[in-house]
Amino acid sequence: MALDKDFHITKQAYFFQDSRLELMEKDSLKDDMFGPAAIDDLLPIQEVCGDFLDQYEKRIANGELFTYYRGSVLLGVGIIERSKMLDGLASIGMFTNENFRKQGIGRNIILKLRKWCYSQQLTPICGCWYYNEASKKTLESAGMITRTRLLNIKVIES
Repeated sequence: MALDKDFHITKQAYFFQDSRLELMEKDSLKDDMFGPAAIDDLLPIQEVCGDFLDQYEKRIANGELFTYYRGSVLLGVGIIERSKMLDGLASIGMFTNENFRKQGIGRNIILKLRKWCYSQQLTPICGCWYYNEASKKTLESAGMITRTRLLNIKVIES
């Protein structure tokens, strides 16, 4: 209908679902540490992620944030938000330290979040902005597939 009526369409986001493929983590990252964030992680998370998220303390207390360390260096953060509308779904995401991007860290965070979801009998889903090609590639490499796009459709007034 949007095409037939010549509405203005802009691309907004990709939505992903779990392919359920079993994928292996990179061997070079096997010694990195991944686990639930603690309040002691608050400052490093804020330093690495900036304003990527809000309410860091509340998210840590709710068990929504996970940390990914190599020694004392925070490589990235995993995010899980249980769906409030659909039982059994959890939205997952990651933020990779800018100094360590393109090394498979984001992919490993998503793989670990998928495993965590399975252990909690949750189905992982996720999304990213349409023009965030790096995030899209990371999610796809971690076994997430997209069949859904979010479009913004506006009526053109004449």
